[in-house]
Amino acid sequence: MDAKKIFLIDSIGAVTSACMLGLVLVHFQQYIGMPTMVLYMLAIIASVFAAYSFLGYLGKLWPDTIALKVISLGNLAYCCLTICLMVYFYKSLTLLGIIYFALEKLIVIPLAILEWKTSKS
Repeated sequence: MDAKKIFLIDSIGAVTSACMLGLVLVHFQQYIGMPTMVLYMLAIIASVFAAYSFLGYLGKLWPDTIALKVISLGNLAYCCLTICLMVYFYKSLTLLGIIYFALEKLIVIPLAILEWKTSKS
């Protein structure tokens, strides 16, 4: 897969995450268990990643190899942060919250790996 497609996929995924976290899940916080401010913080991070990836898709960033490494590491750092938050807020998380964040990791981690591998070719 070429870098341009990966940037587009990443951007769409990040917009989806930002909307889910900042618009949907905050209204159903009691069913998720993650504090509202944390959901907003994660939504802001996802929004920044969405903008970055969209700029990468448009070819407005430095060379694709570097830009892909940056977003790959950013996505992995986001996953680490979210896992740490899941551990920290474990007692307040509901089963639905655990499932949501676990599924998000199951999507983002393979994408980050693909981004890293593509940056090497």
